[in-house]
Amino acid sequence: MVAYNFPPEDARAIIFGIKASVIKPHGKRPHVAVGGTVHAFCGAVPPLWMKSPECHRLIVAPCSRSEEIVIEADKVTLGNAVMVTPEWFETLARDEGFSDFGSLQVHYDRLYGLPFRGQYIRWRPDRAEFRAQWPLIVKPPGPPGSTDQAAQPP
Repeated sequence: MVAYNFPPEDARAIIFGIKASVIKPHGKRPHVAVGGTVHAFCGAVPPLWMKSPECHRLIVAPCSRSEEIVIEADKVTLGNAVMVTPEWFETLARDEGFSDFGSLQVHYDRLYGLPFRGQYIRWRPDRAEFRAQWPLIVKPPGPPGSTDQAAQPP
């Protein structure tokens, strides 16, 4: 299972299909491939991650695009195509939840430095196998001694 964690403020947009893509850095494990399944979560926090009581599954949908992306100061390379049009930059930024491309660049520069190399992943919300209901329901704490209790602050 390839799972991606999102900030809680993205949950509504993902559930309603407004946000259907993400840019993630390369990590220890491979990213989802086209035709694979994207599992989107929010609220996964260490040390329990997906088992933490704040964690919610948002959507399970098929991956329609998974390509390497390189974000630089003056261009974006997506797969083998070099994108240089300002309109494309702004569309990418809006799809990712940023007000403009400059904000997207600043975000990735602060976190990882430019040029940023990662994976652009897009999914099909219209073909979702699972979609959470909105608003997300807060999970009640588990019985004393369960892992849910251990995740809550004292």
